[in-house]
Amino acid sequence: ELQHSSLCLIFSRSFKAKSTSAFGSFPPSPINVSFSSVNLRNVLHWLPGQDTPNDTHFTVQYAIYGESVDGGNQLKWMAVRQCTAIVRTWCDLSAQTSDLDDGYYARVRSVVRKKSSKWTGLQRRFDPKEETRLGPPLITVEVHNNTATITLKGPMRYQLNNQTTAISMAEIYTHMTYNLSVHNTHLEQMVRTDSERVFLQHHYVLQKGFFKYRLLSYNTKYCFSAQSRLLFMPIECQRSAWYCITTAQGIIDLKLKPTSFPVIPLFTPSPASLQPLTPPTKHYRCKKK
Repeated sequence: ELQHSSLCLIFSRSFKAKSTSAFGSFPPSPINVSFSSVNLRNVLHWLPGQDTPNDTHFTVQYAIYGESVDGGNQLKWMAVRQCTAIVRTWCDLSAQTSDLDDGYYARVRSVVRKKSSKWTGLQRRFDPKEETRLGPPLITVEVHNNTATITLKGPMRYQLNNQTTAISMAEIYTHMTYNLSVHNTHLEQMVRTDSERVFLQHHYVLQKGFFKYRLLSYNTKYCFSAQSRLLFMPIECQRSAWYCITTAQGIIDLKLKPTSFPVIPLFTPSPASLQPLTPPTKHYRCKKK
């Protein structure tokens, strides 16, 4: 009986060692942990490790750069209540990372049937103000007589809740300006060839989000698109969709109710006088090469 017990113990240890070496630790740790950020909505993403069971849950913690345990070198990790034992593979940490003067760390682990994996963290510190992307600005177009008045607003910082005051990213990046592009079919016809359609654009740099554009041609489609512009920071700025108006056949006297075209969230109004235009193949972005 003693010999039988010893054999069972040896077999058990051998099987456990073989399982660990063949399949790695259980449960598998998450992989590819990283932040994505648009207008300072900071979302942590990750992927399940290889052979992760379907009933796996995930738990997230974060730490603030410079805050340690008892003044030592160990980071002070804090739990995220809404991202504890979740099944999804992302966690919105906008509230936890809202102070733009701080840098942040985050980590994730898998939990399966009360067993936890090792933590998987970011490869480097996350600095929201330097790493976020700017979404497209909101555009308002009003046409009267032969002038189109274009007003640009935002983009707006992501609001944590309905009680949070809406803040333009221009208040955070005080040196932000706008690039406004204008395309019209009259210019296109001047350079059209039999083999291809050529897009020509006028470009304007706006210190403020207000611009008046003269509509000089009858029966012409004028299209407007804009993006934020940052000269001193390598931040990607997204361009808005193209929106178009068509001038009258004779005397230009369009009186349109001011119309706002919000792009974030994804919502595209469709008044009869406004039609989306396929953007040119050349894009202008403010990210440094």
